[in-house]
Amino acid sequence: MAAAERDYAAHEEALKADLARIAGLHSQALKDQQQAFKEAGEASARAHAAADAARKRREEEQVASHAR
Repeated sequence: MAAAERDYAAHEEALKADLARIAGLHSQALKDQQQAFKEAGEASARAHAAADAARKRREEEQVASHAR
């Protein structure tokens, strides 16, 4: 009976270690995902600003062309 209890305790400790390892991996994956979303949002904002600037330049060129 003592051997079975030791085996059970060892198995339980192994499961706890696996759960801790998995929790750490999950936490890191969430951090990586947050960083990726942040970078994607910043890239989107830069693209939007560039598109606005290009639109304004085209508009100014058209206004100048029509003024001639």
